[in-house]
Amino acid sequence: MSSTYESAITFLYSLEKFGISFGLHKISALLEPFDNPQDKLKVIHIAGSNGKGSTGAVIESLLKHHGFRAGLYTSPHLVKFNERIRINGEYISDNDIVEYVNKLKPFYYEINVKDPVTFFDFTTALAYLYFFDKKVDFAIMETGLGGRLDSTNVIKKSFVSVITNISKEHEEFLGSCLTDIAEEKAGIIKENGILVTGETDYSVLNVFNKRCSEKGSELKILKNDVNIQKISWEYFNYISKKNEFKNLKCSLMGEHQIINSSLAVFALESAGIELDQKKVGQALLNVKWEGRLEKVMANPDFFIDGAHNPAGAKVLREALFNLKKRKLILIMSVMKDKDIYSILNYLAGISDVIIFTCAKIERAASAEYLEEIGKGFNKEILISEDIPSAIKKSVEISEENDIICFSGSLYAVGEAKEFFGTEKGIFSMGNNYKQTV
Repeated sequence: MSSTYESAITFLYSLEKFGISFGLHKISALLEPFDNPQDKLKVIHIAGSNGKGSTGAVIESLLKHHGFRAGLYTSPHLVKFNERIRINGEYISDNDIVEYVNKLKPFYYEINVKDPVTFFDFTTALAYLYFFDKKVDFAIMETGLGGRLDSTNVIKKSFVSVITNISKEHEEFLGSCLTDIAEEKAGIIKENGILVTGETDYSVLNVFNKRCSEKGSELKILKNDVNIQKISWEYFNYISKKNEFKNLKCSLMGEHQIINSSLAVFALESAGIELDQKKVGQALLNVKWEGRLEKVMANPDFFIDGAHNPAGAKVLREALFNLKKRKLILIMSVMKDKDIYSILNYLAGISDVIIFTCAKIERAASAEYLEEIGKGFNKEILISEDIPSAIKKSVEISEENDIICFSGSLYAVGEAKEFFGTEKGIFSMGNNYKQTV
């Protein structure tokens, strides 16, 4: 048994060696001895290529401000494992992690004889059991990868399913074209359920429509049912058949967060939750979600953002365009299995100086490798051997009214947050710990 938080987290990360393994049989076997708590929860299930976490965090805040107890499960964490599981904004405690690891461990050992249980299988089971025991009104579950065979999809039904959007990602697992990826994400649609989506591509929407027809489920499309009136890049009105919410502002910065916030409101509205104008406004202003265009320093203004694929880089570019005063200094650490050229294609054009660096993670591309790709964009390029030195260098070369943005990976963002004073966690992404997934 794990007697301390450190030993419990060490055990969890020991499961990383099993890598990615799709299928629901292992998590089903883990949860069955507990009488399948996942099927006794009202699950708001979220899939998509970008914006899953932000949308989930907004839903959590909306539910909290309307008097509900809402659990939120997301990945990855930035600094400390506890970030993955929270209720109404409060992270699971160290003691609870020890308790629930110990509850699940005996069954893990029985299952593992035949088929290794992965890190994500175990942590997802832990989240479902924890949320049930803590009597949440809703469990907001973010998929890890895909949807159909993702561990979170062990549920038989959902209160509402949400797919934010679809872009090319993890093609080795999900397929090489948008419709293939959409098919995998659509696997979260349940019989006689509701799917709410922020997607706009017709080929993807056709996939969703077909799956909903097969399942007898209702498809609700944000762009068709809601008039989002952008007053500025921060303020907006939400107008639907049921509600008119005026002069809304989300604490999460960027025009893309207007879409994510609207999708969150639309999801709850579509599922029959009665929403109040004042409470919606308060909820959006109080969303807690770090590492997404998060301002961590002033003079110069320093932002960190976890954009890690071309679609994420595109919306980050639009946000930075609105923030830019003079020069933009971009710091980047990207995982080597990402579409680095396309990410840079969006961000290099708006940048004046690019500093390439490398996170302390096995998957990270070296600064020299990033530099070779970056040379084709005709920008001033600097390299730093690690994230702290890159941050220091960016501040040293900045001038009044410049802005600095650190981006490229949520894993690297965790290291950046530690530099700015966030408490370091055991096996945080900022530690020199070898990640394999």
